Amino acid sequence: MSKYSTSKAAGTVLATFVIAMLIAPRAARATDEYELKVYPCPRTALPLTIDGKLDEEAWEEAPLVGGFTLYNKPELVEPQTYFRVLHTDEHLVFGFRCDEPMMRKLIPIPQARDAKAVFRGEAIELFIDPKHEHANYFQFAADASASVYDSKGEDPIWNADVRAATKLHQDHWSLEIAIPWEDLGITPSRGALLGFNICRDRLIDNAKLWCNWSQTKSNFHDPIRFGHLVLAPSPEDMGKISGELRKGDRRGPIMIYSKTGMSQTSYRALAEASLTRLRALLADLAATRDTEPDPGTRNALTKLLDTYEAEIAPFRETLATGAELDAKQGTSIDLRITQIAAKLADAIWSARLSSLLESL
Repeated sequence: MSKYSTSKAAGTVLATFVIAMLIAPRAARATDEYELKVYPCPRTALPLTIDGKLDEEAWEEAPLVGGFTLYNKPELVEPQTYFRVLHTDEHLVFGFRCDEPMMRKLIPIPQARDAKAVFRGEAIELFIDPKHEHANYFQFAADASASVYDSKGEDPIWNADVRAATKLHQDHWSLEIAIPWEDLGITPSRGALLGFNICRDRLIDNAKLWCNWSQTKSNFHDPIRFGHLVLAPSPEDMGKISGELRKGDRRGPIMIYSKTGMSQTSYRALAEASLTRLRALLADLAATRDTEPDPGTRNALTKLLDTYEAEIAPFRETLATGAELDAKQGTSIDLRITQIAAKLADAIWSARLSSLLESL
């Protein structure tokens, strides 16, 4: 083989390697536009009894949330499921209400700990990613008899000191679950972010239904698409974690659930954080343009920058007023900024890849 051929082959190998390295991280992302659900979880010092009744005053501090959808497509289901979440210094506590029009046919049968039979009736599945890593998570499940299954990932050998209790009503059944922080491996702190999702298995009579709160793609073990639990957050805390909420290239609208009105300020903090990240991308693209040797490409990048600068100008003006944003305003601004940021990231990647290949 000639020296030229060897050099050319080496260049081809290098180019292939570089392209693979650039593409690989992008392939591991979730590019759907499902909602990014955020639940601000209050801390309570009020007494809680795990009896399935959900009748303590403490529960009124927590937002009541529903909106469960089919596990494989974003369509609301009937009957619905609702939940609240609280935390104490020792436990993360969940309360559920499962609507059920066929309560007369619901006959709870106690199961052994970690028995797969827990999933063969009316059951709630709870997933917790305590460090928001999208890799290490725990699964907890309890059926209408309060029988418990728990696992680390999909390994049921792991057990936590979980407490669960249920109560049957005329048109629904309710469930309370308390999980020690010690078993989750973290110490609760204000503003801490956890991934979590709640799913329901409904198998009663001939009715079968699997649904989830935060939309998953193909099955419930989908940590990149879990919802988000934030411990007793301030509006400033919500702004700080905005980048983490979009970890994995999540591009959907951010939905914050709250009953105290703090969401208006939180939506503003999220929009401001998104705009800050977008400005950094614009500066990055401008730097790429300035080093581009081809006049035509440089001109095209300038036009692209001008287009996006003009589009975000109204958002800058809105945020500059200092006014709080409601859910509709905040979600619209954050979503559009995120869409622009995704396009900018693609443009920067393409421009750098093109420049790199030309230099080989």
